[in-house]
Amino acid sequence: MIMGLSRENFIGLAVLTCGSFVTLLNQTLITPALSTIMVEFAIDTATVQWLVNGFIIVNAIMVPIVAHLIDNYSTRTLFACAMTAFLAGSLFAAWGPSFQLLLVGRMLQAVGAGMLMPMCLTELMTSFPVEHRGQAMGVFGLVNAVAPTAGPTLSGLVIDSFNWHV
Repeated sequence: MIMGLSRENFIGLAVLTCGSFVTLLNQTLITPALSTIMVEFAIDTATVQWLVNGFIIVNAIMVPIVAHLIDNYSTRTLFACAMTAFLAGSLFAAWGPSFQLLLVGRMLQAVGAGMLMPMCLTELMTSFPVEHRGQAMGVFGLVNAVAPTAGPTLSGLVIDSFNWHV
């Protein structure tokens, strides 16, 4: 396999990295849509900023909670829960008929995103042989460094072609 990883480790790295990429991408996707959302819901800057701040707060709250969850549940179960929360939040936010429901959707997304990062890093450190940990962390870090920087560009393209609900 690539980088001398076993098939199981390669698939695990791919799944964890893809899931994490999507949730990290989402952190910055909303920024170009804020002005459009302000107009659609007739809200001010301080109110619309809760879409960013609320996400960050919930995300930060989830990080220490995951430390407890990792001790009590399998990575597979936690990953499924994190991605389910993220997907539910994404669908809820895309529907978003009101600002309050959009905010609830963003916070559900943050639950999933906040679970994923520490869980992925822990899994990489515990499931990869010592000689491959650096490679796995490097791939994971590289892919996830791209996500937040690509978010605004991708979001701008989507908003220009469709609308913020997409």
